[in-house]
Amino acid sequence: MKFILKLLVVCLMTVFVSPTIYAQGPDQNYANEEDVVFDNGSVALKQKLPSFFHRARKDTAAEQFEYATLLLEKGKSKSAINELNDLIHTWPSSTLAPKAQMAIALEFENIQKYERAFNEFQYLINYYPNEFPYDVAIDHQMAIANHIRTSKRRVLGIPMGSNKALSIELYDQIVKNAPNWDQTPLAELYSCMLQEDNGNYEGAIAGYELLMQQFPASKHIPEAKFRRLSCLFGLTKTYKRDQQVYLTAMEAAAEFIRDYPTNENVDEAKTFYRSSKASLAKMNYDIAVFYDKQNKKESAIIAYNSFVDSFPDSKYTKTARKRVKQLKKNG
Repeated sequence: MKFILKLLVVCLMTVFVSPTIYAQGPDQNYANEEDVVFDNGSVALKQKLPSFFHRARKDTAAEQFEYATLLLEKGKSKSAINELNDLIHTWPSSTLAPKAQMAIALEFENIQKYERAFNEFQYLINYYPNEFPYDVAIDHQMAIANHIRTSKRRVLGIPMGSNKALSIELYDQIVKNAPNWDQTPLAELYSCMLQEDNGNYEGAIAGYELLMQQFPASKHIPEAKFRRLSCLFGLTKTYKRDQQVYLTAMEAAAEFIRDYPTNENVDEAKTFYRSSKASLAKMNYDIAVFYDKQNKKESAIIAYNSFVDSFPDSKYTKTARKRVKQLKKNG
């Protein structure tokens, strides 16, 4: 009976729960939860300012920081985080404020509140950009995003699917935070691959093309080009009568085969090319057949000849040539 009740609760949660719930579950028990808001895929964080609800326990920032540090050493994470937050709210301009913010972010990561940790690092980046080791925060954000990407989203401790949407948001934020960082191409690649996995081929293609444009010398370019090709091929299944989609896929495949002849994905690229070309050939042949069946002789002859010129190796080419001769003979 208890299992059935729990299962019912889980079902209800899947309908109403926020899509940003992550692998370790929500963290409502920790202070300042209202400061974290997602806005159009970016992290928007309210500044921590003096507040009646966040008054420091000690008289000075130094005393407050020492007290919070002692709580951390004793393993009292919740109390320590609250005290550190109160320090920042009370003395937001103190030299200890960014240290307290870093300690908050690190402790949330330590207790596996990964999304909240990412957001606390983001607060550090937003409000104290020159007062802490920037690369340290970005490294931690990347590690958190990687962890969330490879983890299952859980509700009441039960796996409920992947964290793709959240992971895309986190990787996109990293790209915004550090556009010239050496790991930025990888963050952008992961974001695009997750969009691709979600079936958002257009969005993934745009991202791959941006990566190729911004980081032409990156070691991830071959992977980005192949993944773009894979998305283009995927679009041919959606836009089955759009010749331009097939042509673009063929061009991308031909370019990949030419530029990366020894790449591990080259055989699949050749398969994409052959399949797209065969589909495009059939499409053009069907156009000629359509004119033929409509008794539009001249249009049919032109269409058949165009097909033969464009696809001389098609399995329909012999039939097309034969039909052109018959149409001309029947003048």
